Amino acid sequence: MSTSPIDNVAVLGLGLMGGSLAAAFSGHTIGYARRRDTLDAALMRDIIDEAVTRPEAAVKDADLVVICTPILAIPEMLAQIRDHLKPGSIVTDVGSTKSVVQKEGERILEGSGAKFVGSHPMCGSDQVGLDSVIPHLYDGARVVVMDVDGSDSVSAFWMNLGSEVLVMNPDLHDELVAASSHLPHMAAVAIVQAVAAGGDLDAVGELCGTGFRDTTRVANGSADVWRDIVQTNAGPVGEQLKLLRDKIDAMITLMDEERFDGLAQDLRDAAELRNRLLGKENG
Repeated sequence: MSTSPIDNVAVLGLGLMGGSLAAAFSGHTIGYARRRDTLDAALMRDIIDEAVTRPEAAVKDADLVVICTPILAIPEMLAQIRDHLKPGSIVTDVGSTKSVVQKEGERILEGSGAKFVGSHPMCGSDQVGLDSVIPHLYDGARVVVMDVDGSDSVSAFWMNLGSEVLVMNPDLHDELVAASSHLPHMAAVAIVQAVAAGGDLDAVGELCGTGFRDTTRVANGSADVWRDIVQTNAGPVGEQLKLLRDKIDAMITLMDEERFDGLAQDLRDAAELRNRLLGKENG
């Protein structure tokens, strides 16, 4: 794999994802954030080497630009930096959906001398902001890189951070993450709403233990981030929610008909399938 060296990286957005990436990169890192106090804190903690208050200034000497904003803000950011990118540079992102972003990135950067290659690191936290930075967040994480021109350089960048890279078609990526990531989040939201619908929040809260916490942890994520994810992947996410609804309806039917042996078999099958999905042979 022949790639150009990436010595200077511009990170646009210094929350959990951007800040963790900047902290992990061993080369020169230029950071941009909307708030001056965020930039000052990132400099003081040696998360970035250089701070700028305009994204155009951040990208002018960068070999690689990583946009770490909410998904729907990516096209606007691309349009803002387009004419300031170094010829031959590459722009990537960390968004959780890729088809819309990749198409918009290619459209906006066409003729600019720079390339857009979308990325999706399959890692994160329900925490947000610079205070949530995890320097080793990407070490051992799986990162999906879009199968377009320039993917070799972006793949090499993530691998240098210790990540495992998968190169994939954007449409296929969105279908798969709708099942593996987006559905669990939406299901967690529905579970919280269903539990709370009983009425007495204090009473039921006293009995919400580890099962509730483990199942609903991701529901604590940013509403704005997840609105963008669902809006840009509504078709696949909607299909997965319909499948979940069918499975719930089937369980209700088994209970209504007092077919508890059938329900027990579903429980056993689910345990086995979970272990297979997570690569566990013995639970």
